[in-house]
This record gives sequence, C-alpha cells and structure tokens, in this order.
Amino acid sequence: MMGQQIADEGQPNRDAGNSIFLAPHYVDGITKHSDMTQLDCDHLGFLRLQLITPKSPLYSASVEEAVQIAPFPDPFWGFCWPGSYAICRYILSNREVVRDKLVLDFAAGCGIASIVALQVGAASCIANDIDPWACSASLINAAANLSPSAFTSLFNVHDGNLVGSTLTSIHATMRHHASVPHDPVPSDWVVLAGDVCYEEPLASNVIQWLRALAGQGVNVLIGDPGRQFLPQSRLRPVASYELPPTIADGNFGLQPNGVVWTTQHDSATPLKDPLKSVN
Repeated sequence: MMGQQIADEGQPNRDAGNSIFLAPHYVDGITKHSDMTQLDCDHLGFLRLQLITPKSPLYSASVEEAVQIAPFPDPFWGFCWPGSYAICRYILSNREVVRDKLVLDFAAGCGIASIVALQVGAASCIANDIDPWACSASLINAAANLSPSAFTSLFNVHDGNLVGSTLTSIHATMRHHASVPHDPVPSDWVVLAGDVCYEEPLASNVIQWLRALAGQGVNVLIGDPGRQFLPQSRLRPVASYELPPTIADGNFGLQPNGVVWTTQHDSATPLKDPLKSVN
C-alpha cells in the first residue's frame, strides 16, 4: 500500500506541498537507514512505522559515525518519543477530542500523532516539523497506515517554523477538502505537541505560543515525560501512561511514564478518575 500511495503522489495532480518530501533523495535516504517496524505495545502495535531500530547501524552510532553513515542530520523522526506515545494513547481513549477537528501535529517527528488522529476521526491534519526529513518520514508512515483517500486528501505536511503563527496562517497550509472548513473558529482546532520541551529557549517560546492559542479556544495537548524544561506549574496533567520497553530504553530510563498535559486555559477531556499511570 505504501509504495502504491507514494507512486500515486507522483502523478501530475499531486499536491506540491507534500510531493517535494517524497523525492527519491528523501525516501531512499530514510528507507535505507531505518526499518519498517511495529511498536512493542498492544495499544499502538497496529501501526507500521519507519523507525531506527537496533538493526540499524545508526542506532548505536556516535555523532561522528552518524555523519559518515547517513545523508541527514539528527534523525529525531526515527523514534517514537514518550510524549507522542502518551498523546496517541490519550486520543485513542478520548476520540471525541479530535473527532471532526482540524489537528496540528506540532514538531511531528515521525508523524505518529497526526496519523492516529486521522484514524480516530479527525477532519484533517498537518504534520509540522522544521526538519524536511521528518516531513518525508511522516508521509512514508502516513502512506503505510492510512487509507489512500485519507492519505491523499486529509494528511498534510509543512516544514515551516509555525511558532507564533496565527490560526489563519496555519489553516492556509492545509489542502482544500470538503472536511476542512473554509473559515474555522478556534474551537475547530486541536494542537498536539509532543516532546517539545527538551531545551531552552525553545520550550518557553513554544509554551507561550501554545498558551496563547489555548486562550483563544484551541484545545492544546502537550506530551512530555516531565523533562526539566517543561513548565509544569503552568500546565495541568490529564493522563499518564507507562512506557513500553523500547520507548523507555530510548528515553534512557529517565522517566518511566509519558504524560499528557493541557494549559490552564484548555478544554480537554479530563480523566474520569484522578490522574494515575495507565499500563
């Protein structure tokens, strides 16, 4: 399916915004240095993702060795990170959060959150990452997991820096489709932001922007295991999920759980029970 959908994108009527990331330079580079695999957990094991696994030389390569091996910079897109894992678990259990919504998957990495959002009923998604290799990986993964119609019409990628952007400018990056409102209001939007608080000043700038969007009525979900730069005092945890072995190993065992947070202005669906870790 993936190969056919990518081939279909090569037809004259393809969407130019997506097709540039399906150039052989990107696709061949990613597929050569990663593996199509499944996560070692029941909840997300149905997904097939192009990831860097222990079978890949890059998995254990030093920075110096990686530069010699691969044609791309740090392949953050080659892993499913704790925050994105938690976001996916949350929207699988609370599908109404994204159903019929426009979803921005900010700092998308491998695109897993936007893929799951479409699978549970989102109207349209943008997988946004400033790394064009991540945009390509997101498309490869979307093609492997979405129906041809959803992949062609509802899944968008964008490699611009959207921090500080208005909803109007974000909406302009989406392809026109019957499911996408021409003039959406803030409550039509959900922003998913996984693993964005790993350094400063990035963390502060992103959280300030996300809080501003939430203040307008956008539902913002932040996935993070509790890194040092996450401003926890300005956020509210709504769900915590035990990490499966491979994701926990990639997180160096620093935090055993992935946590979903919302801003103080949010309207996200709360847990029916007090916050506790879910296996």
